[in-house]
Amino acid sequence: PVPTATPTSSISMTFSPGASLVIDFQFGGNTYEAISTGGVNRTIIKTGSTLKIIVDSTNCFTPAGDTSNDCPRDIRRSQIRSDQTFSIGQDLRYNFTVQKEFNHGDADQGGYINFFEIKPIPGGGVSNTCPTAVLYVNPASNKLTVIQSLGNHCNGGAQQDVMQDIGTMKQGKNDFQVVTKQTPGGDGYIKVFQNGVLIYQRNGKSSYDHSRPIQFWVGGYICCGKINDLLSNGEPDHTFLFENLSSAVETAGQSYTPTWKLAPLAN
Repeated sequence: PVPTATPTSSISMTFSPGASLVIDFQFGGNTYEAISTGGVNRTIIKTGSTLKIIVDSTNCFTPAGDTSNDCPRDIRRSQIRSDQTFSIGQDLRYNFTVQKEFNHGDADQGGYINFFEIKPIPGGGVSNTCPTAVLYVNPASNKLTVIQSLGNHCNGGAQQDVMQDIGTMKQGKNDFQVVTKQTPGGDGYIKVFQNGVLIYQRNGKSSYDHSRPIQFWVGGYICCGKINDLLSNGEPDHTFLFENLSSAVETAGQSYTPTWKLAPLAN
């Protein structure tokens, strides 16, 4: 099965300026934290309203003062994490547009690049948190997978993952809306729309129980040793273009549907 993203630790981190972490990264009028094992300045690049994110498969830099342990854990990432937070039990909508530049990689490895996730912030006695909803893509086949973690196995809880294949990343721009109520109760739900089409829906428990603020991440993330098998077969770098990032309380709740639909794109 596809692994969930590596837990975020609540350990205090300090970095060389501009190296692995930029804590006040501005994009689209919003504040994010930018995190990259390839160096933020060379792998997370703003060009007008587009954010170019490169996952450097070969290089992993550990500058002085970096305590993330990403490189020792054989992780590759280039991600931004929104500073905007929400609470468990709210009706939420996340929006983003993404385009993957190349169709290459290992088609036999399943969905191994995480490009979007919803995740509670560690703290309050919880050292590590699993993301509760993650979208993955196989960069060669373009197949999409969703994983919901309904138990916080990143912090010693039971592993209760729901995994489902949900179609393919289309050529060109892909507009996503993720509408969800994150809750351990029966009134939870998640709906994922791609280019105006509902590609995944699940009602009921949508999160493990916690009281932490919730954030979203976009970018590219290859978890926990997978890179070693990939590099043995000549894994290339991967490039994603992101636009139109936003998150907000969704007043329509579970009744939300997009009011428009893009013309169908080629597979």
